[in-house]
Amino acid sequence: MQYPVKSFWLAQAKPDLLQRNSVDAANDADALARFAQGRLDALLRDAGASLPVPPQS
Repeated sequence: MQYPVKSFWLAQAKPDLLQRNSVDAANDADALARFAQGRLDALLRDAGASLPVPPQS
């Protein structure tokens, strides 16, 4: 399955991800996404903005 990569950083990480255990890689990707969402939420809160965030499954 091919997915287009939008950022240079992600394109650089993709070969490493493909060499890892799929469960570990998925868990790490989920943790990274939660960290990034938390950082974004904090930045928006500090800026006085708020956006609806979809619920995580």
